[in-house]
Amino acid sequence: MDLKKKLFLVAVALISYSSSVRADEYTFASIANLPEQMISTKIMTEIYGQLGYYIEVTPLPGLRAQSAANSGKVVGEVARIWGYGDQTPNVVRVPTAYYSLKTVGYALSNSGIKVHNKEELSQYKVVIIRGVKHTAEITQDMEKSNIEIVDSPESMMQSVSNGQAQIALTNPLLGSILVKQLGENKMEQVGPSLAQLGLYHYIHKDHAELVPIINKKIIALRDSGELDAMIAKYEAEVLSSWPE
Repeated sequence: MDLKKKLFLVAVALISYSSSVRADEYTFASIANLPEQMISTKIMTEIYGQLGYYIEVTPLPGLRAQSAANSGKVVGEVARIWGYGDQTPNVVRVPTAYYSLKTVGYALSNSGIKVHNKEELSQYKVVIIRGVKHTAEITQDMEKSNIEIVDSPESMMQSVSNGQAQIALTNPLLGSILVKQLGENKMEQVGPSLAQLGLYHYIHKDHAELVPIINKKIIALRDSGELDAMIAKYEAEVLSSWPE
């Protein structure tokens, strides 16, 4: 066999190998700067890895992540609540929740504010992060004039600190980080969890064949207890490495 033919066959083999590798690689979106999204990214990366797939996750602002998933620019999103699927027609929900988040409120420590249920939120001016579905959902029946929407966790807490809003709504993972960054005793959680929602993996309809594969794996990991171990491991990793 002459050299040119050998080189040609090697090139064909490399192209075929590259194509097969790319066929098992997927890019997903997540919401940037939220600890539960970072934890979910680590969980889903391990789940796909156990199945022989490699994923990359691109952090984006919430609405941009949703747009990218719906348009097919990415294969889906790592973690969103149930209601996201109803608002995003081109994605398919993996039907088994694999993680969850709570919604809680934070206010200035000297405010005297206490909130025991979501209905009591209507008495206050609240601030939420744009594109985050669980806080948008819990405030959907409130007067729009009582809701401030900002683009970052830091802006949310600053809004409460400077008196523009009375309560910041987020999950306790992020809330505990932000309270620590602000300094002890400046802000506090104002009551119990106002909601707890499952987090689901979403996949664009063009890759719907992945849905039953991922769902079966989530169920197996949940039933074996391995999923709980993953959650504990990655929560500890993310919280311990979060910049102060």
